[in-house]
Amino acid sequence: MTVITTTQPEAPELDQSGPGRQADTDTLLKLYIFDCGKIDSVTAEEFGFKAGEIATEMTTPCYLVVHPRGALLWDTGEIPDSEIAVDGAPTRKRTFTSSRKLTDQLQEVGYSPDNIDFLAFSHYHNDHVANANLFSGSTWLVQRAEHEAMFDPSPDFERFGPVTPDQKFFCELKNSETILIENCDHDVFGDGRVIIKFTPGHTAGHQSLFLDLDETGPVLITGDMYHYYNEVNRPADFVNHVSNPLTTLSRQKIEAFSKEVGAELWIPHDIVEAPKFRLAPEYYR
Repeated sequence: MTVITTTQPEAPELDQSGPGRQADTDTLLKLYIFDCGKIDSVTAEEFGFKAGEIATEMTTPCYLVVHPRGALLWDTGEIPDSEIAVDGAPTRKRTFTSSRKLTDQLQEVGYSPDNIDFLAFSHYHNDHVANANLFSGSTWLVQRAEHEAMFDPSPDFERFGPVTPDQKFFCELKNSETILIENCDHDVFGDGRVIIKFTPGHTAGHQSLFLDLDETGPVLITGDMYHYYNEVNRPADFVNHVSNPLTTLSRQKIEAFSKEVGAELWIPHDIVEAPKFRLAPEYYR
């Protein structure tokens, strides 16, 4: 396990000729968005809204960032690929529904678990980590606070809120090569184009992803710091945040940062905004 304490680490040297690696010498950043399912049975009241003010469904995308120095997978879906119907029929687990396997979507753009260099999640909730064990061969980028929470032998409400980690989805990461981020921002490739932002509150080690795309411009994938655009510029008020005050502080930090660098906020769960995003095999650059 490798521990880092800096926001500007040396970018690792990566073997670009390994088996299965996509033949891509493009120097531009690429971002693929995958359909990893939907969530229903959401109520407005649990987010501090009145009935009818927000949608009662959510989307669950996953993201692949392709940098000249490696590939980063961000979030892994809500239903394990092994449980999704092979005929493409929607598979339902509790409030989750998915009809496409993450690995199939990766394969369509020339990737597999074997050639994903880095793995990261916004946080440990089940709708973000369902396929985590498939990527145990990748280097895992995780905040120290989140790692401690995920493998804590005695979870309690103060640390986890109403949603405790389910280790069956990520148990194989315990032995993965891991970069523990010391509860701070982390420049993944050392060039300022892919930065993990520390945004605690939804969970103790929640993180968001900043991308400086050459053609699209800067974007900030927020994770679950927000679930709807209606929540921007307002205090957090959600029953499943470990800390609403801490989430509010993270929102203020990200809103100020986004304004400073001109980044567009992308809120993954907002189903109303979802149709504007291009899904893989199309990509952003």
